[in-house]
Amino acid sequence: AFRFKNGSAIVLGGLDDPEKLKSAEYYRIYFNEGTEGTPDDFDSLKALLRQDLSGVPVPRQLTIDCNPDAASHWLNQMAERGDIRRIKTYLTDNPWLYNEDGTLTPNGEEYVNGILESYRGPKRQKWLEGIWTGTENAIYPMFDPAVHIRPLQDGLYFKATIIGVDYGALHKCSVVVLSIDQFNRKIGR
Repeated sequence: AFRFKNGSAIVLGGLDDPEKLKSAEYYRIYFNEGTEGTPDDFDSLKALLRQDLSGVPVPRQLTIDCNPDAASHWLNQMAERGDIRRIKTYLTDNPWLYNEDGTLTPNGEEYVNGILESYRGPKRQKWLEGIWTGTENAIYPMFDPAVHIRPLQDGLYFKATIIGVDYGALHKCSVVVLSIDQFNRKIGR
């Protein structure tokens, strides 16, 4: 811990064993790179924001920072439901990368133009554009809904459909659908 003359302290801890934190009480908690945590980690930290006996009316706050991850990630889902407040920041907010006039710094030129601009698909959307997108460990990173999903033609029907389902340890379920239309065209989803 870092202790200050006024009695306050900054305490560092980890979530390797949340049981060690149970008796602690904090006014503010900073959860770095929250996408690496779990909903249970979030609940464990939230439980530590309780009133102590000092009687000081200080608002409690749990702050989480992270980079965008899959759209299905629990943090994104909580923000989408309004369970937590999301404050979006962008690469352009980083003075190490961008000058006040919006131009890239030398570091920005190297990092943004030299690295991030080369990314494609969901990785580009997450790292460069700040969008929560894709699925974790997606099988088809080149998939683009704007290109690969089309409305069905009028009168089109399917004479056969085959569905494959695979339950996994990391992802709850993966589904593949293959349909054959009246013209014997195979359509996969």
